Amino acid sequence: MDVIPVKNLPTHDRENLRVFLMACQDAAFEKGHFQLASISLEVNYISPLAVLEAIYDPDELHFYVERPSGEEALAGAEAVIQESFSGPERFAQARDFARDILDNTVAVGDLEAPFAGPHFFTAFSFADSVPDTNAFPATTIFVPRWQVSRSRGRYGAVANLRVDADSDIDQLVE
Repeated sequence: MDVIPVKNLPTHDRENLRVFLMACQDAAFEKGHFQLASISLEVNYISPLAVLEAIYDPDELHFYVERPSGEEALAGAEAVIQESFSGPERFAQARDFARDILDNTVAVGDLEAPFAGPHFFTAFSFADSVPDTNAFPATTIFVPRWQVSRSRGRYGAVANLRVDADSDIDQLVE
């Protein structure tokens, strides 16, 4: 994963976002593989559960976990990249999938914030394979488009974007 510290960014505006995404697009073209652009911001206050409730779509993958004793909560929604696996090698396949994505990720922003950068959310069944009639595959792994967190009085928001060599940069900026 390539990391760009926030201090190397002159301003947080649309034009710099466009330049950043165009650089990701150039990398996608050069590598022959899409790039995951992950933009992290530390914010004054955000409620992960309230955000998830506001953007929830029953047709989209989503995730929420909270640990009250640790004053932590993390929510993610709208898979920007996802994959499913089955069989006895599904754990290794999920690991390899995550490694491949991280090898093609550019993270930028407030990367010292809790839960900054892209996170992989997973669901595993107890069985190596499940019938086609099951609602969920044996293994699902995804990176959410939106990720929000709370950790001991600090709050963060992450936007993850898939940037292909032929992506419409104007649409991604929006």
